[in-house]
Amino acid sequence: MYIRKGDISDLKDVAKIAEAAWESIYEGYRAQLGDEIFNVFYSNWREDKPSSVCKAIESGEWNLFVTEKAGYILGFITIQMDKSKKVGVIGNNAVDINWQGHGIGSAQYRYVLNFMRDEGIEYIKVTTGLDDAHAPARRAYENVGFSRSLSSVTYYMELKDK
Repeated sequence: MYIRKGDISDLKDVAKIAEAAWESIYEGYRAQLGDEIFNVFYSNWREDKPSSVCKAIESGEWNLFVTEKAGYILGFITIQMDKSKKVGVIGNNAVDINWQGHGIGSAQYRYVLNFMRDEGIEYIKVTTGLDDAHAPARRAYENVGFSRSLSSVTYYMELKDK
């Protein structure tokens, strides 16, 4: 298993991993919001999420790294860096659902943290959810040293019956 810089030729595999990895997250959203509000905001998530990940990489705004074993992509991670401010951001990242729980996510985080450190980055942030589906991601971030956080909540409201 090794981690390498990804490129456009990896996007088909990245999109497939993204869709499968976010399945439980979006099902959790559906359970919390109910079908009607979920469908208003997230009905096309199966196309939208993978597409947004790929478009961010294609635009050059995000750098892609992939974890590969025997020619098979097991996971991916995206980062941004502002070298003038010495600030980095970990963006979308996921591990193939068949390989989750094997330390691949943590290995990807350690890899990009070292990469950004070597590039002169001194401060890094990552954003994740507080729901149960994001618990493995939170644990992995904490395992590699993230310790300060801000809590957030997104509210939804239906106006048509008010």
